[in-house]
Amino acid sequence: MLYTCKQCGKQFSDSPSSKRKCCSRTCAGKWRSEHRLSELQAQRIKESNHNRIWKESSRKKSSETLKRKGIRPPSQKGKPHFTFRGAKNPRWKGGITPENKRIRMSLEYRLWRKAIFERDNFTCQKCGQRGGRLRAHHIFNFADYPENRTEISNGITLCQKCHNKFHRIYGKHNNTKEQLEVFMGAP
Repeated sequence: MLYTCKQCGKQFSDSPSSKRKCCSRTCAGKWRSEHRLSELQAQRIKESNHNRIWKESSRKKSSETLKRKGIRPPSQKGKPHFTFRGAKNPRWKGGITPENKRIRMSLEYRLWRKAIFERDNFTCQKCGQRGGRLRAHHIFNFADYPENRTEISNGITLCQKCHNKFHRIYGKHNNTKEQLEVFMGAP
């Protein structure tokens, strides 16, 4: 069957099942690059017109919809989202966060932990491990001595392994300074 090359216009023969549009690879490459370029340009023009028309017609509606869904524009990224805090948040359950969790997430508690780590030079006071998984351990335990929760003198840095070992031996309640001294002296 005879076909006409889309690039140079020359006649060439090929089987009827063939999908060739050009007589050679050279012509096919040239035709593809020209054809694609014009196709891409047309697509870009079409998209830009569509976007412009869409933005103009639905700008207000779309921003209201996004605001309702809690999606903010890129200019607001990383800034606090005061619109959905507290009771305004759809997942709000009436302020049921346990007191223990609220205290441990507070700024005062985080500063206490940081002060303990810095004072002890980020080193476990039992085994001497520097860095890693460190815990700020309460000498007089957190639950039974609420007045000492953020006292810097009531904290000591232990690695996770030593901290778990202490609580395995003495439990998590009614911990005292004497228990810690015995634990620190033990090999």
